[in-house]
Amino acid sequence: MFKAKKILAGAAALAVALTCTGCSDTSWGAKAGDTEYRAGIYIYHAMNAYFDAESKKAETDTDVFASTIEEMPAKDWMTKETEKNLRLQAAVDQKFDEMGLELDEYSTAYADYMVEQMWSQYGDMFEGYGIGKESYRDVYLNSIKRDEIFMKYYNSEDGITPVSEDDIKAHLLDNYARVKYIALNLKDAEGNLLKSEGKAEVMKMAEDYLARAESGESFDTLIAEYDAYWSELTGADEETDNSSDNNEGGGQIIAIEDAEGNTVTLFDEGEDVSEVTVPESPANDDSPEEETSVNEDSEETTVPETESDEDETDESTDEKSDDDTDESETEPAETEAPESETEPASSDNTDTTAAETEPAEDADTAAEEDAAAVNNEKVIKKGDYSPSKNVNEDIFNTMKAGEYKIIEDGEYYYLVYRMELFSDETYYDNNKNAALYEMKEEEFSAMLDGWAEALSLTINDAAVKRYKFEKFAEE
Repeated sequence: MFKAKKILAGAAALAVALTCTGCSDTSWGAKAGDTEYRAGIYIYHAMNAYFDAESKKAETDTDVFASTIEEMPAKDWMTKETEKNLRLQAAVDQKFDEMGLELDEYSTAYADYMVEQMWSQYGDMFEGYGIGKESYRDVYLNSIKRDEIFMKYYNSEDGITPVSEDDIKAHLLDNYARVKYIALNLKDAEGNLLKSEGKAEVMKMAEDYLARAESGESFDTLIAEYDAYWSELTGADEETDNSSDNNEGGGQIIAIEDAEGNTVTLFDEGEDVSEVTVPESPANDDSPEEETSVNEDSEETTVPETESDEDETDESTDEKSDDDTDESETEPAETEAPESETEPASSDNTDTTAAETEPAEDADTAAEEDAAAVNNEKVIKKGDYSPSKNVNEDIFNTMKAGEYKIIEDGEYYYLVYRMELFSDETYYDNNKNAALYEMKEEEFSAMLDGWAEALSLTINDAAVKRYKFEKFAEE
């Protein structure tokens, strides 16, 4: 009898132990329906919430946890943001499945490639916080799913609420201009502002260039002539403000952000992904980067190390081990990036007949001229400070395509040539998706917020207690 009681007592103790283990299982961070989200995904969103709070705190606040963010204690705000972004991720997953969408091989291969690129640089940082590679991959794939849903709604061909190509082109024409310009400096070789007589000489030069351009002379020839003049005047080898330094993005819209300000690359099949830097948080951008490469705006956060994935999942599942088993599937060497598309040459100064019939050196010269013509082009966005605020306003408010104009602004006389935006036949195809995001991202985000608020989400309190925001502040 005594022995039986001991066995029963032991069984009861085991049941209690199992129950407690279930209560303290921190391998998962949230659940939505039948879908369980790894603790690493919870930590990822918590990390973003913490650093967002750091960026929003008042300059006078030294301790983010003692600050107030959007009229609530910072820690409460972080908790709210973490849950909000978990809900958004779950809402995207649910809607994606509900719509019967699937990621193709290209999308998953692209995600694997980009995650590997990120991990090669910042894997130790993420793992130091307890974020495994598979958790980050899930977040990245979720951003691709979001894009797929967006396009399913607004695609001009078969969208649920399609946006026509005419509307997209009208948006681009209203907000972007393709220009070439010469910035004639109103300073002398020593950097001193010119007096009235000197300014008059520069204006005379600008008017001469204007007359030659309007008579049909190549604007690229005029740009090269002024560059040579300025280099000789100053003894400098570098080109002036008219050079290709102003042209890094080729006038293409190549990145977008979501409502949280996270940046993601818009990619199409055939793009060279080896030249794209993975953004810190994969999501979407609502403002085109008309002259800027993705690599310029990606912000990297230097963060201290805390718990690793081993600590994150030591009680029931081992996320880090799971990641290791999948490593062979996501190794960059086994994932071929798509080949890049060739940048089309501008039509300016292109003499096809001569190139075909003249000797090789003449063909090379023509190719160089074509490249120079493309490099001198710049696509600017309405309302930006390019090439300057006043010049930008003048271009969009007073100039028509095909027109030349001299605009005085500060220390320069600008001779501007506004071109046809679609003179590069590839421009629309390269930028239509980003323009579509610019037009519809706010509407889509509001719709996504509604889906997120409507779903049932369970937050793992044990994970919340274990993975505290304070860990991100540890040195």
